[in-house]
Amino acid sequence: MKQDASENNLFNPLEMNPLFKSMLIIGFINLLFIGCTQPIPVPQTSLYKRLGGEKTLVAFSLQVSRKPKIQEAIGSDQGRIFRKRLSEWMCRASSGPCDFPSRKEFFQEVELNPGQQRLLMQALMEVLSETGVPEPIRQELLSELAKS
Repeated sequence: MKQDASENNLFNPLEMNPLFKSMLIIGFINLLFIGCTQPIPVPQTSLYKRLGGEKTLVAFSLQVSRKPKIQEAIGSDQGRIFRKRLSEWMCRASSGPCDFPSRKEFFQEVELNPGQQRLLMQALMEVLSETGVPEPIRQELLSELAKS
């Protein structure tokens, strides 16, 4: 079988059609760029920052402490330390720059029984909802508070 001369010249680099040759070179360069690039990872913003940081957590703890059932549970003389420790607990649980307290330490220091602890978590959920914190972030915070 005799091959046509034009078929032999199709892949002969010296006699290739200039347009076809340019397309091959551009395609090869594109493949190099596509193969060598990786998507840039988006840094994950901490829960602490997504909640608004220290000032926002302090505001949340203040609003929680103003709920009537919480005021009954903590008493008038414990309000200041309750607010401080609650904001620190949320800070720690949300990966903020706080080391104290853990869940256990918080509840021991503010002396809340299990029923009062449930009231606190309900009050916190209400405050987060009232202030417009999105549901996924509220759930993430509650999950982290339970683990801390």
